[in-house]
Amino acid sequence: LEVKSGPKPQPKPQHDLIIESWNHRVEFGFVTVTGEVTNNSGKKLSRVRAVASFYSADNRFVKVSSAVVEFDPILPGQTTPFEIIDASDPAIKSVKINFKHSLGGTISTIARKAIAKARAEE
Repeated sequence: LEVKSGPKPQPKPQHDLIIESWNHRVEFGFVTVTGEVTNNSGKKLSRVRAVASFYSADNRFVKVSSAVVEFDPILPGQTTPFEIIDASDPAIKSVKINFKHSLGGTISTIARKAIAKARAEE
């Protein structure tokens, strides 16, 4: 008896979004966080918000700000820019970025640099 199986299901990506690049700057009393993120989920993602958390020199939370990414929805494999602009605070010394659905849940994210580093270590 020969048992044939269909095509193997593709494993679900470990991270739904890949951060291609991002940076922040302070000018004219505003802090601006800009970058690009790619949909790695295999499905369209709607109402995605970029979230910037700002910290002081001693790593204490200062504030959080967010904005909807430019493309909605983000199609599978598509890269979209994002920009968050908020009033600056002199206490801000570092920024962490993540992404969430507008109605709540955090979206699993990894930086492109982290993927390249992991592959180099294999």
